[in-house]
Amino acid sequence: MPAAPAMSSLLDTVATERHRLRGEEVSARFLGTVSSGIAAWEAAVTAFDAGGEAAQALPAVAEAFAMADDTAAVARAAEDVIRMGVAKPLDVLVVGLAQVNRELVRENRRPVAMVRKAAAMERRATSRWRGAEGRKGLLVNRDLQLEEARLAVRDVLSDAREVAALLRRWRSQPVP
Repeated sequence: MPAAPAMSSLLDTVATERHRLRGEEVSARFLGTVSSGIAAWEAAVTAFDAGGEAAQALPAVAEAFAMADDTAAVARAAEDVIRMGVAKPLDVLVVGLAQVNRELVRENRRPVAMVRKAAAMERRATSRWRGAEGRKGLLVNRDLQLEEARLAVRDVLSDAREVAALLRRWRSQPVP
């Protein structure tokens, strides 16, 4: 399931408890994580368009939507509370945001794998044992791999932007 429908479902679930969720900080941190992931991919795609190397972009995009350790600890604690059956609306929100985050990370795996493959092609193209034709062929294949990655990134970014827009809209609504 894409992350945007999961986010919409979560926000519908906690809509009646909005007054209790006033001032919570978890959704702001989650929004920051999604926004930084979007920014990392946009910077990587811009670098690819300018002729940048995949190996340089790989560290930033590999962890693009990774949840911070403190937020992950809060999510684990909320999952435990829900499992015990004494959940508050904030716990439901935290667990839902963690699930949406997992979906984004899952969607992110495909383009990251493509960028890793392109980075491996770049490394092999620098081998001194390859002839000029072999290097050119590898670099052409790398460019094709990066083009496929761009297409996959477009889908991930579309979903991530929709998640961010839903959450921003929900956070900006007045509390009844």
